[in-house]
Order: sequence, then structure tokens, then C-alpha cells
Amino acid sequence: MPDEAGNTDPSDPSAVVHETDWTLKKAMRLILLCVSFPALVNTGLTFHLTSIMKELGLGVSTTALVLSLMAGAGFPMIFIGGFAVDRYPTHRVLAFVFLLQLSFLVLILNVHSVTAAVIFAVIWGGSTGLGQIVLNAIWPQYFGRRHLGSIKGLP
Repeated sequence: MPDEAGNTDPSDPSAVVHETDWTLKKAMRLILLCVSFPALVNTGLTFHLTSIMKELGLGVSTTALVLSLMAGAGFPMIFIGGFAVDRYPTHRVLAFVFLLQLSFLVLILNVHSVTAAVIFAVIWGGSTGLGQIVLNAIWPQYFGRRHLGSIKGLP
């Protein structure tokens, strides 16, 4: 039941929840940007990291180090991402993820030492771990739950 200010207690089972339910067609434009871009970038970097590192003057051992650090940096960011989406607007956390992605894309152009490769790996892994949580949280918030299966899967 609403209090004097009109606020409802989210734990109250009689509280009315208002959702915006997007259809698949409506959601496609936003989905293409928010899901495709990070997936394409991460897949491309992962598959071509050895050749990228060789072209930058670094060896296969640096590539292995980057991939290991990337995974290691991503894991704790999953927990930080859960904390962030519970306390901040999800679209702002997603914007932060995009800024991190932009920064590691700019950074990889300037990786010419193992130290720079380590910094790149930590930022890459951090943005990937954070992005996993944010994207999972944003689906029902922006698209509602009614058409979520067809939006995330096959219509």
C-alpha cells in the first residue's frame, strides 16, 4: 500500500509494479548497439590477439599473459557489477562499461611493452566482467519481462 508520499514498499506483495514491455521489433535497434558491439570487439580481440601482439612487437608469452590477466580481472568485476547495478542507474553503469571499452581499444593501439599489455588486459577484463552483469540487468529493466524470451532468443 502507498504511504502518504505515494511510495510503495517493494517487499509488499500487493504493491503494483509498472513495467514497459517492448516488442522484439522495438528492441532491435538498442540490442544491436548494446549487445553486438561488445561481443564483436571481444571476439575479434580474442581470436586475433596473438597476431595483434606480434605486430606490436610482443610475443606469444605476452598474449598468454594478457588472456590470463583478462580473465582474472573480469571475475571480481562480476561482483562489483552486481553491487553497481543495485545502487546506480543501470544505463549509467552501461555507459561506464562503454567508456572502459573505448579506453582499452585506444590503449591497444599503443601497447608496445609488457607493462602496457598488462594495463590493457586489466581494463579489458574489467569491462568484460562488468558488462556481463550490466547487460543481464538491463534486459528486464528496459524491455520488460513479457517479450524477454523473444528478444533474447528466437521469436
